[in-house]
Amino acid sequence: LKGDGVLSKVGKNTTSIYNGDGSAFNGTTNIYAGALLINSRLNGPVNVFEDGILGGSGTITGNVVVVEKGGIAPGNSLGRLTIDGDLEMRAGSFYNVELLPEGGNSDLIEVTGTARIDGAIIHHIGLDGEYDPLGTWTILTAGVLEGEFADLISDYMFLGFAVKYENDSVILEITRTGGDFSNYAYTHNQRNVSQGLDSLKGGELYNNML
Repeated sequence: LKGDGVLSKVGKNTTSIYNGDGSAFNGTTNIYAGALLINSRLNGPVNVFEDGILGGSGTITGNVVVVEKGGIAPGNSLGRLTIDGDLEMRAGSFYNVELLPEGGNSDLIEVTGTARIDGAIIHHIGLDGEYDPLGTWTILTAGVLEGEFADLISDYMFLGFAVKYENDSVILEITRTGGDFSNYAYTHNQRNVSQGLDSLKGGELYNNML
């Protein structure tokens, strides 16, 4: 891919994968619908519109703007997406992030320039496994970090995450949500079992229920 012009991704609920050499491309990439996975190098600015998703494990040399209801989902499952430029995530845009339950490894957006987070939303997509209650995951790094995410949504009822901002990075830490297990019991047997789990406050069985 080279030259000027516009590269457009269309087609809702479809995925396109780019594995070519876009280092000689001087145009603009617009993701209008569906997912575009960049697994190599692509030059030029990228705009992610409503219903569009930017993903992959490659490098974008240019600025990236994600508007409301547009999203970023690094990797092809877990993976790192590098933006050699600035990132702007506007209010109502989203970051779909996957975490390895054991802690440490996760999706990562690596921004060499400035990452401006203006009320975007983190969506934690749960992977199977036992989550480390002391686990931390770095999900975004930047040369300069400005702003904060507005909310975090998780697939888990009893497992939530605190969002920390330090050293121009965004870090997730586990927190409990949903109150005690016994709050969701209906029968006598369910109450007995859930109260027993509540009393554990940790361990393999307790963590598996999260």
